[in-house]
Formats: sequence, C-alpha cells, structure tokens
Amino acid sequence: MGNPRLRTLIRFASDKADNDMPIRPRIALCLLFIAPLAFAQKPVKPETAQAAQHSTLLKTLRRGNALIVNRMRYEHLPEVFALERASQSETPAAAIARIGSHGGETIETRGNLLLYRSPQAKQARAERLGGTNVYPTVLNTHSGKIGVLTGVLVVKPRSMADARSIADSHGLEIVHEYPQLQTVLVRVAQQADIIATTTAIGKDARVANLYPEIIEHRRTPR
Repeated sequence: MGNPRLRTLIRFASDKADNDMPIRPRIALCLLFIAPLAFAQKPVKPETAQAAQHSTLLKTLRRGNALIVNRMRYEHLPEVFALERASQSETPAAAIARIGSHGGETIETRGNLLLYRSPQAKQARAERLGGTNVYPTVLNTHSGKIGVLTGVLVVKPRSMADARSIADSHGLEIVHEYPQLQTVLVRVAQQADIIATTTAIGKDARVANLYPEIIEHRRTPR
C-alpha cells in the first residue's frame, strides 16, 4: 500500500491494539480504518475529452427548423454538413478543400462520411460539389447525436395508386415502391430544402404518413 495515509492508519490501528489481542480482531480493526478511505479514494469516472468537446460544440451551433420523427425532435444545423469522401484514405482537410469549403472545421468521420462545420450557413438541401455529394444535418435533441439528412423520404400514401401523382406534385424522384407495405421511397430534388419539402408533403391529403431518412450511425446514404 503506497498511500502514506493508509500506512499511518494501519500503524495507528496496530498501536491501539493490545499486544495480547488476537490476530483476527487486529485485522478487523485495520480494515475498519482502511475501508472508508479506500471507498473515498475511488475516482469518479470523468467525462471523456471527446464527449466534453462534442457537448461544447453543440452549444455553439446555430439551430434551424425542427422536425418530429418517431416522437424524436430534430433541429436543422445550418452550419454543419456531411460530405462523401473519395476514399477512406482521403484526409478530412483534402476532402473539405476539394469541395471549396475554405475554413471548414472537421467534427467527425463516420465511415466514408465526413461531418464538418462550415463558416457559411445554408438551407437543408443536398447538393453536388467537387464531384461529391454533400448533405445537410440535424441534431437529435434527445441523444445529442448529429444525423445526416440524405434527401430520401419514406412516404406512406393513403392509396398506392396516388404514389406517382404525389411524387410529381412535389418534384420528387421515386426510388423504390413497396406495395405490400403501402410505402414509397422518394428522393427530394437537389437544391430543394428537405425539411420544407417534408413539411409540405405532410400537408398533402393523399399522404397518410412520412418521415425523412436520417443517418445517425455509420452507414452510406442510398
């Protein structure tokens, strides 16, 4: 026991004990002094530096329009974007420079996606820059996780017969139809605000339900 306070307590316990005291009571007396100190010295597990840095970052980010998805609230982050790197060996600095975002600050890498903060705020729209896809992001206000808006919407029409007309009315591209699930995957046009488009479609009487695809974990957009 390298702790000098522990050694002092043990000596104190030994001195207090009578020389004729049996061994077991002496040990018990020592433990009586040592145990509370040992518990008191247990370090409280600190918040990791990475988690603390992320928490600080979130406090400085601007917030935009909100979405409710599966009872979770998401808020648009106008300064934060996700770009697809040319390869996983491409450095964050090179990827950001390739799309012409001067002064961009790396937040994290998530597979082939690079999340970064730009000095220029934009609407929630997907676009093509420097030969790569760049996506807007949202914040899950419950988990504190930054999610990527891919521009794909999951739409449940009241009637599958209306799927094509719904897509045409809102300038959407049909990605896939699942008649057995009464569901259609559609893609919002580039340069169109994904959150505004989602809100508009939600007011369409032909639509029973819809929500945007949000990537919060490591995965490649469709």
